[in-house]
Amino acid sequence: MSEVEFKIEDKAIVIPVIVETEDLTRTLYFLVDTGASQTLICEHALRLMGNIPANADREVPIQGIGGPCMAPVHIIPSITALGITKQNLEVLSNPMPERTGAQGLLGLDFFEGKDLHISFRNGTIRLD
Repeated sequence: MSEVEFKIEDKAIVIPVIVETEDLTRTLYFLVDTGASQTLICEHALRLMGNIPANADREVPIQGIGGPCMAPVHIIPSITALGITKQNLEVLSNPMPERTGAQGLLGLDFFEGKDLHISFRNGTIRLD
Protein backbone atom coordinates (compact mmCIF):
# COMPACT_ATOMS: atom_id res chain seq x y z
CA MET A 1 0.00 0.00 0.00
CA SER A 2 1.33 3.39 -0.99
CA GLU A 3 -0.37 6.74 -0.62
CA VAL A 4 0.46 9.27 -3.33
CA GLU A 5 -0.36 12.94 -3.66
CA PHE A 6 -2.19 13.72 -6.87
CA LYS A 7 -2.77 16.83 -8.88
CA ILE A 8 -5.94 17.71 -10.70
CA GLU A 9 -5.41 18.64 -14.33
CA ASP A 10 -8.42 19.68 -16.42
CA LYS A 11 -10.75 18.15 -13.77
CA ALA A 12 -8.94 14.80 -13.80
CA ILE A 13 -6.66 13.03 -11.28
CA VAL A 14 -3.08 12.71 -12.58
CA ILE A 15 -0.43 10.55 -10.87
CA PRO A 16 3.15 9.46 -11.63
CA VAL A 17 3.54 6.00 -13.18
CA ILE A 18 6.81 4.13 -13.78
CA VAL A 19 6.81 2.40 -17.16
CA GLU A 20 9.55 -0.11 -17.99
CA THR A 21 10.34 -1.62 -21.36
CA GLU A 22 13.27 -3.85 -22.27
CA ASP A 23 15.42 -0.77 -22.93
CA LEU A 24 14.08 2.10 -20.82
CA THR A 25 12.49 3.07 -17.52
CA ARG A 26 10.59 6.35 -17.40
CA THR A 27 8.22 8.15 -15.10
CA LEU A 28 5.14 9.23 -17.02
CA TYR A 29 1.97 10.93 -15.81
CA PHE A 30 -1.34 9.08 -16.19
CA LEU A 31 -4.96 9.94 -15.55
CA VAL A 32 -6.81 7.72 -13.07
CA ASP A 33 -9.78 6.61 -15.19
CA THR A 34 -12.17 4.17 -13.53
CA GLY A 35 -14.45 4.56 -16.56
CA ALA A 36 -11.86 2.97 -18.85
CA SER A 37 -11.71 -0.80 -18.97
CA GLN A 38 -8.10 -0.90 -20.15
CA THR A 39 -4.89 1.04 -19.49
CA LEU A 40 -3.72 3.29 -22.32
CA ILE A 41 -0.42 4.96 -23.21
CA CYS A 42 -0.39 7.78 -25.74
CA GLU A 43 1.36 7.12 -29.03
CA HIS A 44 4.02 9.78 -28.41
CA ALA A 45 5.03 8.26 -25.05
CA LEU A 46 5.19 4.78 -26.62
CA ARG A 47 7.58 6.07 -29.27
CA LEU A 48 9.77 7.64 -26.56
CA MET A 49 9.84 4.23 -24.85
CA GLY A 50 10.97 2.55 -28.08
CA ASN A 51 7.63 1.00 -29.05
CA ILE A 52 6.26 1.82 -32.46
CA PRO A 53 2.44 1.86 -32.58
CA ALA A 54 2.57 0.24 -36.04
CA ASN A 55 4.38 -2.77 -34.47
CA ALA A 56 1.51 -3.58 -32.10
CA ASP A 57 0.54 -7.16 -31.28
CA ARG A 58 -2.98 -6.53 -32.62
CA GLU A 59 -5.70 -3.85 -32.80
CA VAL A 60 -9.03 -3.72 -30.98
CA PRO A 61 -12.07 -1.46 -31.43
CA ILE A 62 -12.52 1.17 -28.71
CA GLN A 63 -14.74 4.12 -27.98
CA GLY A 64 -12.16 6.90 -27.84
CA ILE A 65 -12.61 10.53 -26.90
CA GLY A 66 -13.08 11.39 -30.58
CA GLY A 67 -15.47 8.49 -31.24
CA PRO A 68 -15.03 4.84 -32.22
CA CYS A 69 -11.64 3.79 -33.58
CA MET A 70 -9.16 0.92 -33.70
CA ALA A 71 -6.43 0.99 -31.03
CA PRO A 72 -3.13 -0.90 -31.21
CA VAL A 73 -2.44 -3.25 -28.27
CA HIS A 74 1.08 -3.46 -26.80
CA ILE A 75 2.46 -5.59 -23.99
CA ILE A 76 4.42 -3.47 -21.52
CA PRO A 77 6.88 -5.47 -19.36
CA SER A 78 6.25 -3.48 -16.16
CA ILE A 79 3.99 -0.65 -15.00
CA THR A 80 4.15 0.60 -11.40
CA ALA A 81 1.72 3.03 -9.77
CA LEU A 82 0.50 3.56 -6.22
CA GLY A 83 2.93 0.93 -4.94
CA ILE A 84 1.52 -1.79 -7.22
CA THR A 85 3.42 -3.33 -10.16
CA LYS A 86 1.71 -5.11 -13.05
CA GLN A 87 3.90 -7.30 -15.23
CA ASN A 88 3.30 -7.82 -18.97
CA LEU A 89 0.21 -5.62 -18.98
CA GLU A 90 -1.64 -5.26 -22.28
CA VAL A 91 -2.11 -1.55 -22.94
CA LEU A 92 -3.84 0.33 -25.70
CA SER A 93 -2.23 3.09 -27.73
CA ASN A 94 -4.21 6.14 -28.74
CA PRO A 95 -3.75 9.93 -28.72
CA MET A 96 -4.45 11.74 -25.43
CA PRO A 97 -5.93 15.23 -25.12
CA GLU A 98 -3.01 17.64 -24.66
CA ARG A 99 -4.93 19.80 -22.19
CA THR A 100 -4.55 17.15 -19.46
CA GLY A 101 -0.77 16.94 -19.71
CA ALA A 102 -1.15 13.18 -19.20
CA GLN A 103 0.74 10.59 -21.23
CA GLY A 104 -1.69 7.78 -20.54
CA LEU A 105 -4.45 6.55 -18.31
CA LEU A 106 -4.79 3.78 -15.76
CA GLY A 107 -7.92 1.76 -16.44
CA LEU A 108 -9.82 -0.87 -14.49
CA ASP A 109 -7.42 -3.62 -15.61
CA PHE A 110 -4.75 -1.99 -13.42
CA PHE A 111 -7.05 -1.66 -10.37
CA GLU A 112 -8.59 -5.14 -10.64
CA GLY A 113 -8.75 -6.96 -7.31
CA LYS A 114 -7.70 -3.87 -5.33
CA ASP A 115 -9.43 -1.16 -3.29
CA LEU A 116 -8.94 2.37 -4.61
CA HIS A 117 -9.19 5.18 -2.03
CA ILE A 118 -9.29 8.83 -3.08
CA SER A 119 -9.25 11.72 -0.62
CA PHE A 120 -10.06 14.97 -2.38
CA ARG A 121 -9.77 16.79 0.94
CA ASN A 122 -6.15 15.66 1.39
CA GLY A 123 -5.28 15.36 -2.31
CA THR A 124 -4.15 11.76 -1.86
CA ILE A 125 -4.86 8.44 -3.52
CA ARG A 126 -3.92 4.90 -2.51
CA LEU A 127 -4.43 1.35 -3.72
CA ASP A 128 -4.80 -1.50 -1.21
